[in-house]
Order: sequence, then C-alpha cells, then structure tokens
Amino acid sequence: MPQTVVTSDPDVARQFYERMNGEVIYKLIGENTNFFFPKFEFPSGIPTLPCRESDKDHFDQIRFAPHLFQQRVVKKFDVRATIVGKEIFAASIHSQSGQSKLDWRLDYGVPMMKLQLPQSVSKACISMMQQFKLNYAAFDFCVDAEDRYYFLELNCGGQYIWLEERTQLPISRQLALLFAGEAEPIVPPGVHIQ
Repeated sequence: MPQTVVTSDPDVARQFYERMNGEVIYKLIGENTNFFFPKFEFPSGIPTLPCRESDKDHFDQIRFAPHLFQQRVVKKFDVRATIVGKEIFAASIHSQSGQSKLDWRLDYGVPMMKLQLPQSVSKACISMMQQFKLNYAAFDFCVDAEDRYYFLELNCGGQYIWLEERTQLPISRQLALLFAGEAEPIVPPGVHIQ
C-alpha cells in the first residue's frame, strides 16, 4: 500500500506533502468536500487528483472534511479485481494510454484485458474477504514499472458491468450461481455477521 494519511488537520497534510517531496495524490472522502479543496477544481465530484504546489494555498480548507492523502505511485497500469465468493475476476486497465492517467474512472475508453493476478495478491484478496466476511467486493490496485502491486481500495459495492462488457469476464453469471447456492461462498449461508 502506498504511504497514506487520512486527516482533516491542515498541518498533518502539510507535513505529509513535504515528507513525500510533493509526490502526493488526494481523494476527497465525501460528496460535498469537492466544494472546498481546491477551489474551482474541475471536474466536480471526487476523482483522485494530484496535490500540486499551488494547492498548498488551500490546505486550511482541509479542516472542513476528512481527506485521504497518498504517496503518488508512477503507474504502468491499474487493476480491478472483482471477487464473487471464492472466484476472482481481474482485469488490467491501461490508464496510462488514456486521457486520465491518474484516475482511470475519468476515461473508460482505455484498453482493458483479462489478467491473472499473482498468487500472493490473490491470497491477500481472499484473506481480506474472509476477514471482512464478504462474498462480493471490488479491489483496486495500481502496478508500477517493477510489477509491484499497490493496494488502493476494497469496495464492497463496486460496480462491474462496465468491466464485464469490456472483458467478457463472467461476473454476472458467477453472482447468479452464488445467489442460487451453486458457487462456493466465503461466508456460508446462515452465518450471523456481527
């Protein structure tokens, strides 16, 4: 995982920015936080954005809502791994060939291809699924030039139809099998989750 800090303290954000030599991205945590930092940012919404030197003028606004600051990884490509029960459906997203190299969600037109995750990454994903008692989740990673995987996010409600349409990964079929009791779940039916 890249070095990360979640804060609403402007001083913590400033220290992190300096420690990372300005190689920082940020993610706004809530829908309304995009109105605060930085001013007049486009597009609106909450994409991953570079933290620029000029943004430091707006760091005091961080106090209005939590922000996630993260070490910027120079990416070769991104990965979305959708897990249904114990089945993993992964795809490479070649974000660096598109118009939004930092956040591929702003350019779905980039090449996307089926991908076999390294065994260590697959094991870590299944372990997280077990720990959080999930039968469905979408994992996001980025991969650097040395083929190191950086974990970015686990979304237990991540969308997948766009990925299925582009790659022909049978995610919907696996969900149907899981709901019908014909695929192996991580959390068996009847298990009470507290």
